[in-house]
Amino acid sequence: MERQLAIIKLYKEKFPEMKTFKQISQHTGIQLTRVFRLFNLSAMKLQEFQIFERLIKAVDGKDESIFSIVDDCVSELSLEASEELKRTMQRRLHLKKLKEKGNHSF
Repeated sequence: MERQLAIIKLYKEKFPEMKTFKQISQHTGIQLTRVFRLFNLSAMKLQEFQIFERLIKAVDGKDESIFSIVDDCVSELSLEASEELKRTMQRRLHLKKLKEKGNHSF
């Protein structure tokens, strides 16, 4: 939820001219009622988060997000290579959780 609040706040800062839900809906391509719900803290889907993130990054001129890189990997690499990347990410998350659990056991 923190990331959702942060991305919405950043969007509002980067696009102050988008004052209404209708304008935001047209700008993002997200349905009007869904924009209303998102701005009233309904859980944001990954695809919606990516839309806001891409718009913000386009204004800032920053590099691609990890999500767009993952999308490219899935569509461009072989299934085997994609699975290897997936396993690597899962192992890193698992190791992080183990380290956190180990720090709390003392």
